[in-house]
Formats: sequence, structure tokens, C-alpha cells
Amino acid sequence: MKKTFFILALAAVTAATSCSKEHTEEVAYGIGITTWYSTSLTEDLLLVENYIASLGIPSNFVVHKGKGKNKSEAVADADAKAKKDADLWVAKFKTEDIAQLGLNPNTHFRWTVSRYSDPTDPDSDLIIIGEFRWNME
Repeated sequence: MKKTFFILALAAVTAATSCSKEHTEEVAYGIGITTWYSTSLTEDLLLVENYIASLGIPSNFVVHKGKGKNKSEAVADADAKAKKDADLWVAKFKTEDIAQLGLNPNTHFRWTVSRYSDPTDPDSDLIIIGEFRWNME
């Protein structure tokens, strides 16, 4: 009886400790204009930045918390959350509204939600989660 109880207790402890704990990872995503060209350096940039702000889109960065069995699954979960937000934000951009801003001809910009592949290394690859491109020609 004691041997059976001991084996059951050991099995219960083993099962409880072998269950993988959920890994949580906080991932920072940069948000903003990453490519810019205009014959007017600051005037058009301010017009576009004010337009983006008027849409209620955050500027600079946002942090998403991902969960998974390991770090890569947690980062993938955070990426999925960032992609969902990026899709919502990109849908707010209206080309007809941007055309009405009075930007100089040949103005181009690229707005992105992105993160570094290795957050501790700013020279690592940039992973684009979502983007909007404007080419005025």
C-alpha cells in the first residue's frame, strides 16, 4: 500500500512539474514613417505626421505581450497581436484624404509597424509587421 501511494505521489509530482509553464515575452514594435522623400523637407512631413495623429494611430512604439510554450511561440503570439493592430491602423489611411493634404509632387513615404529580429542588437534585421505606402506622382 505504501509503495503504491509513493508511486502515485511521485507520478503526480512528476506530472505537475513536467507540465510546461507558459512563457511570456514582451516585444516592442516601432511605429512611424520609415521612408520619406519630398522636395519640402519639413512642411510635408509635418502635414503627414499630423494626419496620422488625427487618425488616432500611436506614434513611436507599442509593446505587445505574447504567450507560448517557449520564447519563439511567445514572440509569434506578440507578432500576431501587432499584426492585428497594424491591419486596423493601415485601414484608417485614406488615399483621398492624403491627396487633399496639398503635399508637394513626388512625395513618397512608407509608414510601418516593425521590430528588430534581435531586440538587443540594433544592427539585426528589421521585421515589418504592417505597412502603408504613399507615392504621389
